[in-house]
Amino acid sequence: MNKFLSLFYLILIVGPLTGCGSSDLDDEGKFSIRFLGNGSAQVNSEDLQCTEDCEHLITFSTLETNSLVSNTRHFTAEASAAEDSQFLGWLASNRDLVSFDYPCDDDPVCEVVMQETCAVSLPIPVVCVANSINDLELRPVTVLKDSLIDWDRASDALCVLQQPGIAQCWQTTVELYRHFERTAAPVLNQPTAISGAGNMACALDQSGVHCWSDKPERMLAEPSAHFGLQQVEAIAVRFGYYGCALALGDVTCWQGQAAAQVPELVDPRNLRRDGHAICVDEGAGEAGTDGETLCWSTIGGQYNEWRTP
Repeated sequence: MNKFLSLFYLILIVGPLTGCGSSDLDDEGKFSIRFLGNGSAQVNSEDLQCTEDCEHLITFSTLETNSLVSNTRHFTAEASAAEDSQFLGWLASNRDLVSFDYPCDDDPVCEVVMQETCAVSLPIPVVCVANSINDLELRPVTVLKDSLIDWDRASDALCVLQQPGIAQCWQTTVELYRHFERTAAPVLNQPTAISGAGNMACALDQSGVHCWSDKPERMLAEPSAHFGLQQVEAIAVRFGYYGCALALGDVTCWQGQAAAQVPELVDPRNLRRDGHAICVDEGAGEAGTDGETLCWSTIGGQYNEWRTP
């Protein structure tokens, strides 16, 4: 385990259907919780209370012939960081079919709702149309305060930059992206910033911008060298292998391995990601008004830009 990063796991495991061949169906799942790192978590529900490492078997429903069952289970998970650590947020994965949960993000209290739906009809004795009791893994992340340089949270990724220059990202989505977590980041020299979304991340260090992904053929690994960027001040990455850098009063963006369209800017500053868009604040000038924010995005091949006061 990375000695600079404490990452502990909260794992909720619910097993598959067992018995789709009789007149009734018992759906039993296993709930387990395991802690790694400087922190703890607590999970409460009507039939389950767990504050330490534990494992429980819980029965969700019994289906009778020619019936339709739709049931929900509510869990409240609360994470606590140790005194020397900072809680950054939750990672959730392995949600399939029609199961759902409320986004937890950076709130230490995470409300989880699991839904199951299974129909039984004739003449077939038992037909499981949909069952959403699937594996759920919640991972609360804490980082040692003294080691934290920068971190970034997108809707589908969480990236952390730590002393002496260790970059690491985790996916918050299903197994489709899980292998990105095991992709090695480049060696960094005195890094100052990190940004990540989807399965691409970029970090800024003394030599420029460096990016990585589990699909390197879809992105630029060295944007600074490719575009000749000097004195980069800020970086921002959004979903779709799209990145931008602010350098010497100018913004350069790329998508995939090619340059991307950028609006005309006047004195841009505070480069950042906002949802699926990239935004900057503009200063006074012929093409800008003091205090305006300009954002742009390319979704489905369509480029759009807009201003807000």
